[in-house]
Amino acid sequence: TLSANEETLSHSLYVYNESDWPAWQQQRKHSAGKRMQNAMQAGLTQTYWTEISLWPLWWGLLLMCSLLWIERKFWTNRIDTGST
Repeated sequence: TLSANEETLSHSLYVYNESDWPAWQQQRKHSAGKRMQNAMQAGLTQTYWTEISLWPLWWGLLLMCSLLWIERKFWTNRIDTGST
């Protein structure tokens, strides 16, 4: 004899018409999009990044500009005068 689950499954079979497939696919895409939208809205309450301090970047920029200035000020004149 069949169990209750097997009996239910055997009677729940539905075959779509060929013309019903585009509507069925569109409905699946719509419900998948709705699930994604709900998941995105649930995730909006979480913070994924925090602000960092810009001071290290400014100090790095100041250091690099200073090194370029020192190179230009002291070593460029020696190379230029030595090559002529």
